[in-house]
Amino acid sequence: MQGWFIFAIVLWVAALLCAGVGVVLPAQGSQRISARRGALSVAFALFLFGALSTVIACYDRVDTRNVGIVTQFGRPVGTRSAGIAWHAPWQKISELSEAIQLQAFDGNSYSDHGSMIQVRLANNSSAYVAENLNWRLREGAAPQLFQDYGGSNTDVFNVIKENLVDRQAQVALSKVFATFDPTLQAQGADLPKMAAQVKKDLQDAVGHDIEILDVRIPRIFYDDPTQQRIDAHNQKVQETKNAEQDVKTAQQRKAANDIIAQSVNNDPLVVVAQCINEQITRGKDPAGCWPIGGTPLLNLPKP
Repeated sequence: MQGWFIFAIVLWVAALLCAGVGVVLPAQGSQRISARRGALSVAFALFLFGALSTVIACYDRVDTRNVGIVTQFGRPVGTRSAGIAWHAPWQKISELSEAIQLQAFDGNSYSDHGSMIQVRLANNSSAYVAENLNWRLREGAAPQLFQDYGGSNTDVFNVIKENLVDRQAQVALSKVFATFDPTLQAQGADLPKMAAQVKKDLQDAVGHDIEILDVRIPRIFYDDPTQQRIDAHNQKVQETKNAEQDVKTAQQRKAANDIIAQSVNNDPLVVVAQCINEQITRGKDPAGCWPIGGTPLLNLPKP
């Protein structure tokens, strides 16, 4: 609250001027005495208002999960924890958040990519990657970060977030995906493994003062040519699986027919029973299913 201190200085200067006028005025005459007393009274009132403004200038408050950086003429000279913070009137407190920061770079599609991060893939195509990032400032690192990234009238925390964390997150993501070719991966992208590598590279890039808690990659949107090649590949894979299943089905049917043929050799009545079932299903007379010379014994229900 340096503005209050400047205001207090102005009031004190005015108080000195009024006091000087009151001292200079001669004391003879009732009007001169009254004017002298009035000037001194105004000077005293201005002095009190200046003192009150100075007290206000010394008061500040640091929000929960924030750390207050005390600066003096632009240089960090101390810190204050959350709560009421008193400081010299010519000093200033700037806050940096030590809370966990949850960031989501998300979108709906390749064309409607929103805040997703664009990367270049190994097959020279492009994609947009959604990323969830959790990070925070390490305890005790705020003063050094403020000194490294602070400046006159600068939102230091946003500078750290945008110019350090966000930018390095994009670099780490681009580095990992630069070696990934989606058209050659039979099982698709291993997103958890890639996210773990991005987290490691990002932590190395931002240094010890910032802690990268978690990185997740929920989805990827490829450009149209790449997506079409992936869809064609997936269709061929599915056709191959269907063909393999057809082969297995044919083998199982052949095995079943072999079993039936073998059972017929041992018991011809199996064929007769199958013939009767088929004839009844078709609504035909099953009498022709019996071998020549055989006598069928049928138990027909009474009408």
